[in-house]
Amino acid sequence: SVGCNSDEEAIVKRSVSLFANDADVMRSSFGYDAENNRYKTSWVEGDAMRVLLTSEGVEPKDYRFDLQDVALGRFECSEVEDVASQYDVYGVYPASAEVSADCKAKVQVGAKVQRQIGLSPNHIAELDPSWGSQKGVSLDAIDLRMHHTAAVMQFAVENHTGAEVAVESVKIYAPKVIAGEHTLDLLSGELTATQSVSDRIELQLVDVVLSDAARAKAWVAMSPFVMAEGESLVFVVTTTDGKAYKYVKSFAAEVEFPSGKVMSMSAPIILSEQTLMAESLAVAVDLTKASSYPDNFPTAKTKFDAVQEYLLGGYPFKIYCTQPYACGNAKDKLRIYFNGGSASQPIKPTIEDYALIYFPYYEGYKLQEVGLSLDSADRTYKIAIANPNSLSGVQNSNNPTLNPSFTSDEMMEMGADLSEQCCLYVHFNGIDRINASKCNSYIKKISINYILE
Repeated sequence: SVGCNSDEEAIVKRSVSLFANDADVMRSSFGYDAENNRYKTSWVEGDAMRVLLTSEGVEPKDYRFDLQDVALGRFECSEVEDVASQYDVYGVYPASAEVSADCKAKVQVGAKVQRQIGLSPNHIAELDPSWGSQKGVSLDAIDLRMHHTAAVMQFAVENHTGAEVAVESVKIYAPKVIAGEHTLDLLSGELTATQSVSDRIELQLVDVVLSDAARAKAWVAMSPFVMAEGESLVFVVTTTDGKAYKYVKSFAAEVEFPSGKVMSMSAPIILSEQTLMAESLAVAVDLTKASSYPDNFPTAKTKFDAVQEYLLGGYPFKIYCTQPYACGNAKDKLRIYFNGGSASQPIKPTIEDYALIYFPYYEGYKLQEVGLSLDSADRTYKIAIANPNSLSGVQNSNNPTLNPSFTSDEMMEMGADLSEQCCLYVHFNGIDRINASKCNSYIKKISINYILE
Protein backbone atom coordinates (compact mmCIF):
# COMPACT_ATOMS: atom_id res chain seq x y z
CA SER A 1 0.00 0.00 0.00
CA VAL A 2 1.08 3.56 -0.61
CA GLY A 3 0.59 6.46 1.76
CA CYS A 4 1.14 10.04 0.53
CA ASN A 5 1.72 13.36 2.14
CA SER A 6 2.60 16.71 0.61
CA ASP A 7 6.36 16.10 0.82
CA GLU A 8 7.06 12.52 -0.19
CA GLU A 9 5.69 9.13 -1.07
CA ALA A 10 6.28 6.36 1.47
CA ILE A 11 6.82 3.00 -0.21
CA VAL A 12 6.29 -0.22 1.72
CA LYS A 13 8.94 -2.87 1.10
CA ARG A 14 8.05 -6.46 1.80
CA SER A 15 9.23 -10.02 1.38
CA VAL A 16 7.82 -11.83 -1.65
CA SER A 17 8.04 -15.52 -2.54
CA LEU A 18 7.45 -16.81 -6.04
CA PHE A 19 7.45 -20.25 -7.59
CA ALA A 20 9.33 -20.99 -10.80
CA ASN A 21 9.20 -24.39 -12.42
CA ASP A 22 9.29 -25.97 -15.80
CA ALA A 23 7.05 -25.46 -18.74
CA ASP A 24 9.64 -27.47 -20.63
CA VAL A 25 12.13 -29.37 -18.46
CA MET A 26 14.20 -27.28 -16.05
CA ARG A 27 17.90 -27.51 -16.64
CA SER A 28 19.61 -25.67 -13.82
CA SER A 29 21.05 -29.05 -12.91
CA PHE A 30 21.32 -31.27 -15.96
CA GLY A 31 21.46 -35.07 -15.75
CA TYR A 32 20.40 -38.14 -17.67
CA ASP A 33 17.76 -40.60 -16.46
CA ALA A 34 18.69 -43.80 -18.33
CA GLU A 35 15.74 -45.76 -16.94
CA ASN A 36 13.20 -43.39 -18.49
CA ASN A 37 15.43 -42.26 -21.37
CA ARG A 38 15.01 -38.57 -20.56
CA TYR A 39 16.97 -35.66 -19.20
CA LYS A 40 15.90 -34.91 -15.66
CA THR A 41 16.64 -31.51 -14.25
CA SER A 42 16.03 -29.37 -11.21
CA TRP A 43 17.01 -26.18 -9.47
CA VAL A 44 20.12 -26.43 -7.31
CA GLU A 45 21.13 -24.62 -4.14
CA GLY A 46 22.55 -21.16 -4.80
CA ASP A 47 20.39 -20.49 -7.87
CA ALA A 48 18.95 -17.00 -8.27
CA MET A 49 16.90 -15.20 -10.87
CA ARG A 50 16.22 -11.64 -11.95
CA VAL A 51 12.55 -10.59 -11.83
CA LEU A 52 11.02 -7.53 -13.46
CA LEU A 53 7.74 -6.24 -11.97
CA THR A 54 5.61 -3.85 -14.01
CA SER A 55 2.22 -2.27 -13.31
CA GLU A 56 0.26 0.50 -14.98
CA GLY A 57 1.37 3.92 -13.81
CA VAL A 58 4.32 2.48 -11.86
CA GLU A 59 7.98 2.62 -12.83
CA PRO A 60 9.13 -0.94 -13.77
CA LYS A 61 11.65 -2.35 -11.34
CA ASP A 62 13.75 -5.52 -11.27
CA TYR A 63 14.84 -7.58 -8.28
CA ARG A 64 17.10 -10.49 -7.44
CA PHE A 65 15.18 -13.50 -6.13
CA ASP A 66 17.21 -16.25 -4.43
CA LEU A 67 16.24 -19.91 -4.33
CA GLN A 68 14.91 -20.94 -0.89
CA ASP A 69 13.35 -24.35 -1.59
CA VAL A 70 14.95 -26.59 -4.23
CA ALA A 71 12.11 -29.11 -4.43
CA LEU A 72 9.31 -26.54 -4.73
CA GLY A 73 11.23 -24.05 -6.88
CA ARG A 74 10.47 -21.29 -4.37
CA PHE A 75 12.46 -18.06 -4.72
CA GLU A 76 12.37 -15.09 -2.37
CA CYS A 77 13.25 -11.39 -2.25
CA SER A 78 12.81 -9.32 0.92
CA GLU A 79 13.04 -5.86 -0.71
CA VAL A 80 10.07 -5.73 -3.09
CA GLU A 81 8.26 -2.39 -3.25
CA ASP A 82 4.53 -2.98 -2.74
CA VAL A 83 2.91 -0.24 -4.82
CA ALA A 84 0.10 -1.92 -6.78
CA SER A 85 -2.54 -4.60 -6.42
CA GLN A 86 -1.55 -6.48 -9.57
CA TYR A 87 1.64 -6.89 -11.59
CA ASP A 88 2.96 -8.27 -14.82
CA VAL A 89 5.92 -10.43 -13.84
CA TYR A 90 8.92 -11.35 -16.02
CA GLY A 91 11.57 -13.67 -14.62
CA VAL A 92 14.90 -14.72 -16.13
CA TYR A 93 17.54 -17.15 -14.88
CA PRO A 94 20.38 -16.59 -14.06
CA ALA A 95 20.27 -13.44 -11.91
CA SER A 96 23.33 -12.09 -13.77
CA ALA A 97 21.09 -11.30 -16.77
CA GLU A 98 20.74 -7.57 -17.44
CA VAL A 99 17.02 -6.71 -17.51
CA SER A 100 15.64 -3.47 -18.97
CA ALA A 101 12.29 -1.77 -18.40
CA ASP A 102 11.12 -2.69 -21.92
CA CYS A 103 11.06 -6.39 -20.93
CA LYS A 104 14.33 -7.29 -22.61
CA ALA A 105 17.20 -9.18 -21.01
CA LYS A 106 20.82 -9.58 -22.07
CA VAL A 107 21.76 -13.25 -21.65
CA GLN A 108 24.63 -15.57 -22.58
CA VAL A 109 23.22 -18.54 -24.52
CA GLY A 110 25.86 -21.20 -24.79
CA ALA A 111 29.46 -19.94 -24.72
CA LYS A 112 32.44 -19.84 -27.05
CA VAL A 113 34.38 -21.89 -24.49
CA GLN A 114 32.68 -24.59 -22.39
CA ARG A 115 34.16 -27.08 -19.94
CA GLN A 116 32.95 -30.61 -19.25
CA ILE A 117 34.32 -32.55 -16.26
CA GLY A 118 34.42 -36.28 -16.97
CA LEU A 119 31.18 -37.52 -18.51
CA SER A 120 28.90 -35.14 -16.59
CA PRO A 121 26.65 -32.67 -18.46
CA ASN A 122 26.37 -30.33 -15.45
CA HIS A 123 28.19 -27.52 -17.29
CA ILE A 124 25.10 -27.07 -19.48
CA ALA A 125 22.95 -25.49 -16.73
CA GLU A 126 24.68 -22.12 -16.46
CA LEU A 127 24.81 -21.77 -20.27
CA ASP A 128 21.05 -22.20 -20.68
CA PRO A 129 19.17 -19.12 -19.43
CA SER A 130 15.46 -19.66 -18.83
CA TRP A 131 12.57 -17.24 -18.71
CA GLY A 132 8.92 -17.08 -17.68
CA SER A 133 6.18 -14.48 -17.44
CA GLN A 134 2.80 -14.02 -15.79
CA LYS A 135 0.34 -11.16 -16.25
CA GLY A 136 -2.13 -9.54 -13.86
CA VAL A 137 -1.10 -11.33 -10.68
CA SER A 138 -0.77 -10.27 -7.04
CA LEU A 139 2.59 -10.43 -5.29
CA ASP A 140 1.40 -13.47 -3.31
CA ALA A 141 0.43 -15.55 -6.34
CA ILE A 142 3.44 -15.51 -8.67
CA ASP A 143 3.98 -18.88 -10.33
CA LEU A 144 6.25 -18.73 -13.36
CA ARG A 145 6.36 -21.45 -16.02
CA MET A 146 9.98 -21.36 -17.21
CA HIS A 147 11.16 -21.90 -20.79
CA HIS A 148 14.67 -22.60 -22.05
CA THR A 149 16.74 -20.53 -24.44
CA ALA A 150 19.54 -22.98 -25.32
CA ALA A 151 19.57 -25.93 -27.64
CA VAL A 152 21.73 -28.79 -26.37
CA MET A 153 23.76 -31.03 -28.65
CA GLN A 154 24.85 -34.42 -27.40
CA PHE A 155 27.44 -36.40 -29.35
CA ALA A 156 29.93 -39.20 -28.79
CA VAL A 157 33.67 -39.55 -29.41
CA GLU A 158 34.91 -43.09 -30.15
CA ASN A 159 38.56 -44.20 -30.06
CA HIS A 160 39.81 -46.37 -32.93
CA THR A 161 43.49 -45.44 -32.71
CA GLY A 162 44.61 -48.78 -31.26
CA ALA A 163 45.89 -47.13 -28.07
CA GLU A 164 44.54 -45.26 -25.07
CA VAL A 165 43.93 -41.54 -25.67
CA ALA A 166 43.04 -38.63 -23.41
CA VAL A 167 40.68 -36.18 -25.11
CA GLU A 168 41.53 -32.54 -24.46
CA SER A 169 38.94 -30.60 -26.48
CA VAL A 170 36.33 -30.70 -29.20
CA LYS A 171 35.96 -27.63 -31.40
CA ILE A 172 32.71 -27.20 -33.33
CA TYR A 173 32.65 -24.89 -36.36
CA ALA A 174 29.34 -23.73 -37.85
CA PRO A 175 28.37 -21.54 -40.82
CA LYS A 176 26.28 -19.36 -38.48
CA VAL A 177 26.01 -18.05 -34.90
CA ILE A 178 25.85 -20.88 -32.34
CA ALA A 179 26.78 -19.20 -29.02
CA GLY A 180 27.18 -15.92 -27.18
CA GLU A 181 25.32 -12.85 -26.02
CA HIS A 182 21.70 -12.45 -27.10
CA THR A 183 18.86 -10.08 -26.31
CA LEU A 184 15.93 -12.09 -24.94
CA ASP A 185 12.42 -10.70 -25.34
CA LEU A 186 10.68 -11.64 -22.08
CA LEU A 187 7.27 -11.21 -23.73
CA SER A 188 7.82 -13.65 -26.61
CA GLY A 189 11.01 -15.56 -25.83
CA GLU A 190 12.55 -14.36 -29.10
CA LEU A 191 16.35 -14.27 -29.13
CA THR A 192 18.36 -11.70 -31.10
CA ALA A 193 22.12 -12.07 -31.40
CA THR A 194 24.26 -9.08 -30.38
CA GLN A 195 27.77 -8.39 -31.69
CA SER A 196 29.33 -10.62 -29.00
CA VAL A 197 28.57 -13.97 -30.59
CA SER A 198 30.54 -16.84 -32.09
CA ASP A 199 30.20 -19.31 -34.95
CA ARG A 200 32.39 -21.80 -33.10
CA ILE A 201 32.46 -23.50 -29.71
CA GLU A 202 35.40 -25.08 -27.94
CA LEU A 203 34.38 -27.76 -25.46
CA GLN A 204 37.26 -28.42 -23.07
CA LEU A 205 37.19 -31.95 -21.64
CA VAL A 206 38.71 -32.82 -18.28
CA ASP A 207 39.38 -36.42 -17.19
CA VAL A 208 38.09 -38.02 -20.39
CA VAL A 209 40.39 -40.95 -21.14
CA LEU A 210 39.37 -43.55 -23.74
CA SER A 211 40.80 -47.01 -24.10
CA ASP A 212 40.79 -48.43 -27.62
CA ALA A 213 37.21 -48.95 -28.95
CA ALA A 214 35.75 -47.00 -26.00
CA ARG A 215 33.20 -44.20 -26.43
CA ALA A 216 32.48 -41.06 -24.39
CA LYS A 217 29.46 -38.75 -24.50
CA ALA A 218 29.81 -34.99 -24.62
CA TRP A 219 27.33 -32.10 -24.39
CA VAL A 220 27.37 -28.50 -25.60
CA ALA A 221 24.86 -25.71 -25.03
CA MET A 222 24.19 -23.68 -28.17
CA SER A 223 22.03 -20.76 -29.15
CA PRO A 224 19.15 -22.01 -31.34
CA PHE A 225 19.98 -22.27 -35.05
CA VAL A 226 18.91 -23.98 -38.25
CA MET A 227 21.20 -25.95 -40.55
CA ALA A 228 20.14 -25.62 -44.18
CA GLU A 229 20.31 -28.43 -46.70
CA GLY A 230 23.92 -28.90 -47.82
CA GLU A 231 25.44 -27.11 -44.82
CA SER A 232 27.92 -28.79 -42.46
CA LEU A 233 29.13 -28.71 -38.88
CA VAL A 234 32.85 -29.47 -38.55
CA PHE A 235 34.20 -31.15 -35.40
CA VAL A 236 37.91 -31.13 -34.54
CA VAL A 237 38.90 -33.37 -31.61
CA THR A 238 42.29 -32.71 -30.01
CA THR A 239 44.01 -35.22 -27.75
CA THR A 240 46.53 -34.42 -25.01
CA ASP A 241 49.39 -35.73 -27.18
CA GLY A 242 48.77 -32.89 -29.63
CA LYS A 243 46.99 -34.84 -32.35
CA ALA A 244 43.80 -33.61 -34.01
CA TYR A 245 40.98 -35.54 -35.69
CA LYS A 246 38.34 -34.13 -38.01
CA TYR A 247 34.69 -35.09 -38.53
CA VAL A 248 32.22 -33.35 -40.85
CA LYS A 249 28.50 -33.66 -40.17
CA SER A 250 26.67 -32.70 -43.38
CA PHE A 251 22.93 -32.10 -43.51
CA ALA A 252 20.99 -33.59 -46.43
CA ALA A 253 17.87 -31.68 -45.37
CA GLU A 254 17.07 -28.68 -43.15
CA VAL A 255 17.46 -29.45 -39.44
CA GLU A 256 16.44 -27.11 -36.62
CA PHE A 257 18.27 -26.97 -33.29
CA PRO A 258 15.53 -25.30 -31.20
CA SER A 259 15.44 -23.91 -27.67
CA GLY A 260 14.72 -26.43 -24.95
CA LYS A 261 15.57 -29.54 -26.99
CA VAL A 262 18.41 -32.03 -26.68
CA MET A 263 19.61 -32.97 -30.16
CA SER A 264 21.55 -36.25 -30.20
CA MET A 265 23.98 -36.95 -33.03
CA SER A 266 23.55 -40.56 -34.10
CA ALA A 267 27.01 -41.30 -35.54
CA PRO A 268 30.03 -40.99 -33.21
CA ILE A 269 33.12 -38.95 -34.03
CA ILE A 270 35.77 -41.55 -34.82
CA LEU A 271 39.39 -41.03 -33.79
CA SER A 272 41.46 -43.06 -36.25
CA GLU A 273 44.32 -42.94 -38.74
CA GLN A 274 41.76 -42.00 -41.41
CA THR A 275 40.44 -38.96 -39.50
CA LEU A 276 43.86 -37.76 -38.26
CA MET A 277 44.68 -34.24 -39.47
CA ALA A 278 48.07 -33.33 -40.93
CA GLU A 279 50.19 -31.17 -38.63
CA SER A 280 50.58 -28.52 -41.34
CA LEU A 281 49.09 -27.42 -44.65
CA ALA A 282 50.62 -25.36 -47.46
CA VAL A 283 48.89 -23.28 -50.13
CA ALA A 284 50.87 -21.85 -53.06
CA VAL A 285 49.27 -20.00 -55.99
CA ASP A 286 51.20 -18.67 -58.98
CA LEU A 287 49.03 -15.85 -60.33
CA THR A 288 51.34 -15.32 -63.35
CA LYS A 289 49.96 -18.54 -64.84
CA ALA A 290 46.70 -18.48 -66.79
CA SER A 291 45.84 -21.97 -65.47
CA SER A 292 45.58 -20.53 -61.93
CA TYR A 293 42.40 -18.61 -62.83
CA PRO A 294 38.94 -20.16 -63.12
CA ASP A 295 36.70 -19.36 -66.10
CA ASN A 296 34.56 -17.00 -64.01
CA PHE A 297 37.48 -14.69 -63.10
CA PRO A 298 37.19 -11.31 -64.87
CA THR A 299 39.81 -10.57 -67.53
CA ALA A 300 38.60 -6.96 -67.97
CA LYS A 301 38.19 -4.41 -65.17
CA THR A 302 35.08 -5.42 -63.24
CA LYS A 303 33.64 -3.97 -60.08
CA PHE A 304 31.48 -6.22 -57.86
CA ASP A 305 29.21 -5.06 -55.04
CA ALA A 306 29.65 -8.24 -52.98
CA VAL A 307 32.35 -10.71 -52.00
CA GLN A 308 33.13 -13.09 -54.88
CA GLU A 309 34.39 -16.67 -54.54
CA TYR A 310 37.05 -18.14 -56.83
CA LEU A 311 39.25 -21.22 -57.04
CA LEU A 312 42.72 -19.76 -57.56
CA GLY A 313 45.26 -22.45 -58.35
CA GLY A 314 42.59 -24.90 -57.20
CA TYR A 315 42.30 -23.32 -53.74
CA PRO A 316 39.18 -21.55 -52.38
CA PHE A 317 39.77 -17.78 -52.21
CA LYS A 318 37.33 -14.87 -51.95
CA ILE A 319 37.80 -11.28 -53.09
CA TYR A 320 36.14 -8.01 -52.18
CA CYS A 321 37.21 -4.66 -53.57
CA THR A 322 35.66 -1.19 -53.54
CA GLN A 323 37.09 -0.68 -57.08
CA PRO A 324 37.47 -2.96 -60.13
CA TYR A 325 39.86 -5.89 -60.44
CA ALA A 326 40.84 -8.35 -63.19
CA CYS A 327 43.55 -10.78 -64.29
CA GLY A 328 43.97 -9.20 -67.74
CA ASN A 329 43.66 -10.90 -71.11
CA ALA A 330 47.04 -12.55 -70.53
CA LYS A 331 45.86 -13.84 -67.12
CA ASP A 332 49.31 -13.08 -65.77
CA LYS A 333 48.63 -11.01 -62.58
CA LEU A 334 45.84 -10.31 -60.13
CA ARG A 335 45.29 -6.63 -60.82
CA ILE A 336 43.50 -4.43 -58.28
CA TYR A 337 42.60 -1.16 -60.03
CA PHE A 338 42.18 1.36 -57.24
CA ASN A 339 42.28 4.15 -59.78
CA GLY A 340 39.19 2.61 -61.39
CA GLY A 341 37.92 4.24 -64.57
CA SER A 342 39.95 4.15 -67.76
CA ALA A 343 43.54 4.98 -68.65
CA SER A 344 42.45 8.38 -69.98
CA GLN A 345 40.10 9.08 -67.08
CA PRO A 346 41.47 7.43 -63.94
CA ILE A 347 39.47 7.68 -60.71
CA LYS A 348 41.62 8.80 -57.82
CA PRO A 349 41.06 6.48 -54.84
CA THR A 350 40.12 7.82 -51.43
CA ILE A 351 41.06 6.69 -47.95
CA GLU A 352 37.79 4.69 -47.96
CA ASP A 353 38.96 2.37 -50.78
CA TYR A 354 40.34 -1.05 -49.96
CA ALA A 355 40.59 -4.65 -51.13
CA LEU A 356 40.34 -7.95 -49.26
CA ILE A 357 41.69 -11.24 -50.52
CA TYR A 358 40.29 -13.94 -48.23
CA PHE A 359 42.71 -16.82 -47.73
CA PRO A 360 41.49 -20.43 -47.81
CA TYR A 361 40.10 -21.27 -44.37
CA TYR A 362 40.60 -24.70 -42.79
CA GLU A 363 38.84 -25.56 -39.52
CA GLY A 364 41.30 -26.56 -36.81
CA TYR A 365 44.25 -24.79 -38.43
CA LYS A 366 45.77 -21.35 -37.95
CA LEU A 367 48.00 -19.21 -40.14
CA GLN A 368 51.72 -19.61 -39.55
CA GLU A 369 53.24 -17.73 -42.45
CA VAL A 370 52.14 -15.69 -45.48
CA GLY A 371 54.35 -14.73 -48.45
CA LEU A 372 53.51 -12.50 -51.43
CA SER A 373 55.15 -11.52 -54.69
CA LEU A 374 54.19 -8.09 -56.06
CA ASP A 375 55.20 -6.63 -59.42
CA SER A 376 56.30 -3.30 -57.94
CA ALA A 377 57.24 -1.86 -54.58
CA ASP A 378 56.79 1.70 -55.83
CA ARG A 379 53.22 2.04 -54.54
CA THR A 380 51.32 4.28 -52.15
CA TYR A 381 48.97 1.70 -50.59
CA LYS A 382 49.54 -0.31 -47.40
CA ILE A 383 49.12 -4.01 -46.69
CA ALA A 384 48.29 -6.05 -43.60
CA ILE A 385 47.03 -9.50 -42.67
CA ALA A 386 43.64 -9.04 -41.01
CA ASN A 387 40.32 -10.61 -40.09
CA PRO A 388 37.73 -9.28 -42.55
CA ASN A 389 35.12 -8.70 -39.82
CA SER A 390 37.40 -6.53 -37.66
CA LEU A 391 39.29 -4.22 -40.02
CA SER A 392 39.01 -1.32 -37.57
CA GLY A 393 41.37 -3.14 -35.21
CA VAL A 394 44.21 -3.47 -37.76
CA GLN A 395 47.56 -2.13 -36.59
CA ASN A 396 51.10 -1.90 -38.01
CA SER A 397 50.26 -2.03 -41.72
CA ASN A 398 53.32 -2.25 -43.97
CA ASN A 399 54.36 -0.32 -47.03
CA PRO A 400 54.67 -2.81 -49.91
CA THR A 401 57.98 -4.42 -50.83
CA LEU A 402 58.50 -6.70 -53.83
CA ASN A 403 58.29 -9.89 -51.76
CA PRO A 404 56.59 -9.14 -48.43
CA SER A 405 56.36 -11.96 -45.90
CA PHE A 406 54.63 -12.20 -42.55
CA THR A 407 55.39 -14.48 -39.60
CA SER A 408 52.72 -15.49 -37.09
CA ASP A 409 54.10 -13.01 -34.55
CA GLU A 410 54.00 -10.16 -37.09
CA MET A 411 50.44 -11.02 -38.12
CA MET A 412 49.28 -11.11 -34.48
CA GLU A 413 50.93 -7.72 -33.90
CA MET A 414 48.80 -6.46 -36.77
CA GLY A 415 45.76 -7.50 -34.74
CA ALA A 416 44.87 -10.70 -36.62
CA ASP A 417 43.36 -13.75 -34.89
CA LEU A 418 45.17 -16.43 -36.88
CA SER A 419 42.67 -19.21 -36.12
CA GLU A 420 39.81 -17.17 -37.64
CA GLN A 421 39.22 -16.34 -41.29
CA CYS A 422 42.15 -14.14 -42.42
CA CYS A 423 42.75 -12.02 -45.49
CA LEU A 424 45.21 -9.76 -47.23
CA TYR A 425 44.03 -6.20 -46.52
CA VAL A 426 45.16 -3.60 -49.06
CA HIS A 427 44.22 -0.05 -48.03
CA PHE A 428 45.10 3.65 -47.82
CA ASN A 429 44.60 4.37 -44.11
CA GLY A 430 47.36 6.59 -42.78
CA ILE A 431 48.41 7.82 -46.24
CA ASP A 432 48.22 11.60 -46.58
CA ARG A 433 48.60 11.86 -50.35
CA ILE A 434 47.44 9.03 -52.58
CA ASN A 435 49.23 8.94 -55.94
CA ALA A 436 46.58 7.96 -58.53
CA SER A 437 49.21 6.60 -60.91
CA LYS A 438 50.89 4.47 -58.23
CA CYS A 439 47.93 3.14 -56.30
CA ASN A 440 47.09 -0.09 -58.14
CA SER A 441 48.16 -3.42 -56.66
CA TYR A 442 49.41 -6.24 -58.87
CA ILE A 443 49.87 -9.59 -57.12
CA LYS A 444 51.94 -12.35 -58.76
CA LYS A 445 52.15 -15.06 -56.11
CA ILE A 446 50.57 -15.98 -52.77
CA SER A 447 51.92 -18.65 -50.41
CA ILE A 448 50.33 -19.55 -47.06
CA ASN A 449 51.43 -22.05 -44.41
CA TYR A 450 49.03 -23.35 -41.74
CA ILE A 451 49.59 -25.39 -38.58
CA LEU A 452 47.19 -27.14 -36.23
CA GLU A 453 45.59 -24.76 -33.71
